Amino acid sequence: PMSLEREIGEMGYNRINKMHLEPSRIQVDKRLEIIQMYKELHRHSQIDSRPELFFHASDSIGANALAFPGGPIVVTDDLVNQLKKPELVVAVLAHELAHIEERHSMQQIVLVSGSLAIASVIFGAEEGISEDFLAAIVNLYAFQHSQDFELASDSYAHQLLGKAGFSPNLMSEALATLLNDIPDAAETSWFSTHPAKKERL
Repeated sequence: PMSLEREIGEMGYNRINKMHLEPSRIQVDKRLEIIQMYKELHRHSQIDSRPELFFHASDSIGANALAFPGGPIVVTDDLVNQLKKPELVVAVLAHELAHIEERHSMQQIVLVSGSLAIASVIFGAEEGISEDFLAAIVNLYAFQHSQDFELASDSYAHQLLGKAGFSPNLMSEALATLLNDIPDAAETSWFSTHPAKKERL
């Protein structure tokens, strides 16, 4: 149920907040501008309850946005600073709303737990099959689904931006800015959670 999903999301946020997040240092008026655009974006989504939006500084997460199951959404100061324009931050938020609306995090949890159970049944009785090997099989399967989720969320964000009165091109502009310094080879690994840069653009 969504109530349980939101509870899981809140627990995840609280844990990450304690370990990796600090109060935002982005100017209040800039945050409020992004929040207002985010509210308009959410109004055109299919999510009943608007996920809370938090801004945080972080030395470990870098330029990133995180959507926890059912919300909330976290935007880092580094992301805001790197994208510069509030409209580009909103494009990233459209992508994160897709993860929440399509319940990608919960699907991933089910995929991993279900795949581990199946792999244990198939390989568990075999001598010489280590837990590391089982984990590798499950991770490979999960990572490939994660790439599909990313592409689906990019497409969703492109459409949602248009519905909310923003330019759909903001999604590709935001991606181009964020992926600019990433070598093409960095996201082509089988164990990458994100599709290759050229594919996403």
